[in-house]
Amino acid sequence: MTHASALRLTPVEREAEAAIDALRQQLAASGATVDVVDYGAGTRGDRPPVRRVAEIYRRAATGPAWGRFLFGLARSLRPQRVLELGTNLGVGAAHFAGALAVTASEGGPSGRLVTMEGAPGLADRAAGHLRRLSHTVGDAESNRVRIVDGPFAETLADAAAEEGPFDLVFIDGHHQ
Repeated sequence: MTHASALRLTPVEREAEAAIDALRQQLAASGATVDVVDYGAGTRGDRPPVRRVAEIYRRAATGPAWGRFLFGLARSLRPQRVLELGTNLGVGAAHFAGALAVTASEGGPSGRLVTMEGAPGLADRAAGHLRRLSHTVGDAESNRVRIVDGPFAETLADAAAEEGPFDLVFIDGHHQ
């Protein structure tokens, strides 16, 4: 985290990333639980379907350095359409949405993130996290973020047809 936090950020970027860091702290300390459906490679049948949010965050959320990288990549590329496969708790999505919001606030393109998650409980949590970070979430084109819920095999083709083409694609889930 020390290296990631040392990256040069403008004051507006620093503010966006600080909000995500606060979310990270909340997730790491959370005692809440969520129902999880696993579709990824390495899924073991011995994992309980109800898991602690803090444990999910610790094991599978986008780390700070990787998140800063995604934020910087989206700031540099200035994409209008981003696709993320594997929303999880929404931490990676928060970096993408934050970068899109900062770019739009500076007069750049008003980008849209489509993020896909197979576990309905995680998709709902991610939507709440993104809303708390002041991102609009929903199916309407005017929303910065759309979360598509369901296995990629059942949802990806329709989402790509409806929302694509994409300027940036990040594959971080359902690792089959």
